[in-house]
Amino acid sequence: MVRHERDLVARHLNQLDPEALIVDQDDVPGTGRAVEVAVQALDAQEKLAGTVVVTYGDVPLLTGSLLADLVATHEREANAVTVLTALLDDATGYGRILRGDDSSVTGIREHKDATETERLIREVNSGIYAFDADVLRDALVHVTTDNSQGEKYLTDVLGLARQSGGRVAAVVTEDRWQVEGANDRVQLSALGAELNRRTVEAWMRAGVTVVDPATTWIDSTVALDEDVRILPNTQLHGATTVARDAVVGPTPP
Repeated sequence: MVRHERDLVARHLNQLDPEALIVDQDDVPGTGRAVEVAVQALDAQEKLAGTVVVTYGDVPLLTGSLLADLVATHEREANAVTVLTALLDDATGYGRILRGDDSSVTGIREHKDATETERLIREVNSGIYAFDADVLRDALVHVTTDNSQGEKYLTDVLGLARQSGGRVAAVVTEDRWQVEGANDRVQLSALGAELNRRTVEAWMRAGVTVVDPATTWIDSTVALDEDVRILPNTQLHGATTVARDAVVGPTPP
């Protein structure tokens, strides 16, 4: 599903996967409408059945293993909806997770629609879900734009699913970075720095010596052999490969 700078996104998607189905959102605003249009387009090819995963394109540290955990929990518990959530010290701007006495998810309140009490909740919606296809399809028809933003909220599907007798649950990740989005260049830079920190740490645990991790940058596409030594202020980009026992860096040892 694309809208903003559609042609640039579509061109990149075609490079990654020429068979990817690109769907344009119409003038009805909101994530609920975006998913509704996507479901309609997919149904036109072959009616969706089973589990439907909805995620964003701006969460670069999200892993396949976390999505697999989400789907596995959703299907094991036979949920109507399973939402991926995270606990944040500062939840400003995020939709809050509302839970019942049995710990099931009763709904999601968008920040602008939340009460002062609800804004104290630290568990937030990542915007990433596993839905039962039939539940999703049926609920989207009943989602309205009756809210402060005048949008069709995908979050409203959860309440509608519960009203129909479905179970709504959550998978909580302790790794908040996996659900952090890049809405501007400041956030993108922070995500890049965190990815680099993880990349450098992983190589050190694999037997590479990094003298100064704080000044070292290693692209995720770089390959390093064991016992490589990387000196301060080194940047390794692209398809770089470094052989065993090599010493690399602009700063003399």
